[in-house]
Amino acid sequence: FSFVAQRIDQLPGELLQNPTPSPSPTPSSSPTLTIKLVPKFANGTLLRARGDVKVYTIINSESGGWRRHITDGRIFSFYGLSFKNVIEVDPEVLNYYKESKLIRLDKDKKVYELDKSNLKHWLDMSGESFLAYGRKFESVFLINKNEFNFYKTGAAYKK
Repeated sequence: FSFVAQRIDQLPGELLQNPTPSPSPTPSSSPTLTIKLVPKFANGTLLRARGDVKVYTIINSESGGWRRHITDGRIFSFYGLSFKNVIEVDPEVLNYYKESKLIRLDKDKKVYELDKSNLKHWLDMSGESFLAYGRKFESVFLINKNEFNFYKTGAAYKK
């Protein structure tokens, strides 16, 4: 979905002085703002971009949303999910959600980061260090014990 909005302070002066609607068209050279509306999905929704095979789960936050790649089909069974649950969306919708590789076992305070080999690395650092390296607490995905144990453990990150 999209629509075009124009800032009121950028309308021609005669419209600001005389707010009565006029049939004359707004000049096409006027500055415009295009806003794309992105559907909001519930936390845990499974999404896949059209033309891509990667499936992501999402979480929402006040600053937008996050996605995490489900790297192995076996993970679906840990949650009783099926590929029938996956919603296909335009790539721009999926790209609205920033990618996260941060996980945390439910009811545990330790946060881990998954690497490209699917090794989990404990982020053995203070909250200040966690934030200083550009990480966001809102991007941490809670996972169950089956998924947590599925990932092999690598060396802790002490950055």
